[in-house]
Amino acid sequence: MKSNIRIAFEKCKNEKRPALLTYTVAGDNTKKKSLEILNAIAPFVDIIEVGIPHNTPVADGGQIQSSAYRAIKNGIKIKDIFQIVKQFKKNKNIIITGDFNVIPSEEDVGNPEDWTNDALFKLEIRKKFRSLLNLGFKDGFRLFNKEPKEYTFWDYQQGSWQRNKGLRIDHYLVSDSMIQDLKTIEIDKFTRDNERPSDHVPIRCVLT
Repeated sequence: MKSNIRIAFEKCKNEKRPALLTYTVAGDNTKKKSLEILNAIAPFVDIIEVGIPHNTPVADGGQIQSSAYRAIKNGIKIKDIFQIVKQFKKNKNIIITGDFNVIPSEEDVGNPEDWTNDALFKLEIRKKFRSLLNLGFKDGFRLFNKEPKEYTFWDYQQGSWQRNKGLRIDHYLVSDSMIQDLKTIEIDKFTRDNERPSDHVPIRCVLT
C-alpha cells in the first residue's frame, strides 16, 4: 500500500505540475480557528505541514514565530494540537515526528536515576506523553525495536557517546490506522560518529 505522501507526489507528476505544499501553525490564533483554516485550504493543496508553536525566537523567521507566539499566548497545548490534527484528518493516516524532549521510559535513558527530577523524565511529563498516545497513536520506533539503550541523542559532554549514555527523545508517533503502512522505523545512530556531528541522530521511517 502506498503512503498518502507518495500518492500526492505521483498525482502531481502525472498531472505535470509542481506540488503545492503549505505550512500553518497549529492553534493560531485559537484551536477552533486553526481547524477552520485547515479545512478551508485542504481542497486546494497537495500536502499540509502543521507546525507546533514554540518560543524559539529565530528558529523559523518572523512570520511563523508571530503565529507561534499568538498560539502560545492563547493557551494552546500540545494535546490541543494532536486533537486539531485528529479532527482534521479523522480516521486518516497521520505521523507526528520531531524532537519531543521527552524520555518515555527507563529503557530510553542510560542512567535513569540521574534524570528523575529533570523535565525530560519527570513522571508528570511522561504521563502527558502517554496521554498523547492515548489519542490514537503508537510510539513508532517501539513497534519494531523493544531493546533498551537505543538512543537518538548523546550530549557532547562527559564522553556520553563513547560511554553510550544517551537519551531517546526524538519520536515518530504513528496513528493506529497507519501501522499497516509502516515497513520499519530505525535510528541511524552511526551518524553520531561522524566528524563534527549533531548531538541528535536521524530516525528513518520507511513506508510500504
